This record gives sequence, structure tokens and C-alpha cells, in this order.
Amino acid sequence: TRTYTSAAVELRERAESAMSHRLIEPLRVLALSLGNLDDYASAQSVSERALQIATANYGENHREVGRVHSNLSSLNYRQGDIHRAIEHEKRALRVEQLKYGDDSWDTIVTRYTLALYLGSAGRIREALAATAELLAGVPLAEFPADKPVVGELPPPTGAAIVKELAAGFGP
Repeated sequence: TRTYTSAAVELRERAESAMSHRLIEPLRVLALSLGNLDDYASAQSVSERALQIATANYGENHREVGRVHSNLSSLNYRQGDIHRAIEHEKRALRVEQLKYGDDSWDTIVTRYTLALYLGSAGRIREALAATAELLAGVPLAEFPADKPVVGELPPPTGAAIVKELAAGFGP
């Protein structure tokens, strides 16, 4: 007869070897819950498993892969690993752009998050470029060449809001 422990071990091993796409969303939710409980090591492990399964089932450029990268980005940021957070957010952004284009709300939010992370890492030029990309296509006032504009770009939050509100304006 099998003991409860041996059955649990066998079940865990079977789950770990499973590569079903049906596991991705439950693993993502579990990882988010573990992260909210500050169990970052477990959350990281579960998220990496979800990424492995999503990539094996769908390839690098599927929305599920992007969602897991976004979760890993948030998890890494909360742990203070800003450089890994940036890398995962860049991967999530690439998927969002391929799937939804540059003007979708999902892409705008991901670009906004990336700009915040870049700024947090002290990568100001990249953060400014990411913020400027948020404003691409937004009509801006014309200023005379003899009167230079002194100021700065809006923060990523403001840029994302302007981009969304300005979607219906312009030429």
C-alpha cells in the first residue's frame, strides 16, 4: 500500500513534468498569490515553471508568454532585482507590440511600466526615450523656433494618460 506521503510525492512529480497549457493560468495565479504573501522564492519558482510551459506550448511571442514575463518583472521589481525586472518587462513589451500593436492599452501599460523601471534603475536616457515613445503620435503644439521650450517630458503615468485621451485627436 502507498502512503499519503508517497502519493503526494508522486503527484508533485507528475505535475512538475506536465507541460499542459492548462497549467499556465493556475500557475500564474498561484505565483501572484505567493508573491502577495511575500514568499518570493516560491513565487519565482512557480512563475519560471509557468514560463517554461507557456514557451514550450506557444513559442516566445504568445500573449501567455508575455503575461508570465510581466508577472516575473513585477516579482523581480518587488524583490529589488530591477535589472531582471527590466529584462522581463522588455520581453513582455515585445510580445504586446507583436500581438496588439503600439497603440493598444496593453502595450501602453507595459511601456509605462518599463519606463518606470528604467527610471528606478537610474537609466534616465532610456526612461525618457520610453516615455517619449508613449507620446508618439500625440499631437503637440507648435512652438516658434526662436523661442525654445524649456521643460521636461511628463512622467510615464501622465504620458500614458495623454496617449489614451489623445487617441481621437490629431491630423
